[in-house]
Amino acid sequence: MEDKQINDLVNRISASSSEENRAKNSFKLAMMSFDDRLFQRTFNSLREKKTFREVFYDVFIPLLEEIGLLWQTDTIKPIHEHYIVELIKQKIYLNIADEKSEVPNVDDEKLYVLFLPDNEIHDVGILYLNYELLNSGKNAIYLGPSLPLNNMEYLMEIHKNIIFVSYLTISPVNTNIKEFIRDFEEKICHEKNHELYLFGQRIKELKETELSSNIKIYHSISEFVNTL
Repeated sequence: MEDKQINDLVNRISASSSEENRAKNSFKLAMMSFDDRLFQRTFNSLREKKTFREVFYDVFIPLLEEIGLLWQTDTIKPIHEHYIVELIKQKIYLNIADEKSEVPNVDDEKLYVLFLPDNEIHDVGILYLNYELLNSGKNAIYLGPSLPLNNMEYLMEIHKNIIFVSYLTISPVNTNIKEFIRDFEEKICHEKNHELYLFGQRIKELKETELSSNIKIYHSISEFVNTL
């Protein structure tokens, strides 16, 4: 590259990086002061230049990682984390609603059923995953947090070709993730070997070579989205 091209590229990268850092700082300020209007202004400013996907990956994910560290070091209180996470979830819900309102040609061959295990309540990741599936024209439903596996029987009576998707950050509480998988295979796969896609921090406890062929793990949402 010529010197001018290099300078232009550096300027673009610097401008982008500083813009994202300013947005993260504004969101953190909104969190500390419980300022809905500052959050909304910052989000709207980002959306003028970025898609919702770009905002989520470039700003929300790094923001949530920083907030997690602040919470673990007792720099902020749970009330701060809950506040900002709920605002982010509202944006995901709005974009899910936009996807559903367009009534696109949905691929009905498979139904993606998203859920969180019993006692698992951290749903930002799986909510965004639901958005990506709908955005890709897939037939997907989200059943919410803390759902016992035996409730799935009613769904399987209606839909035969289901792919189950779950996100494990903290729960199952007081149990091994391998026990959760065994529970899934016993309660869900007794008639058909349904697929289960797993995301989240706790998949680090698993070895892919030890899993049945119907259990798949994804280390990031983007890794999964690239397969759609």
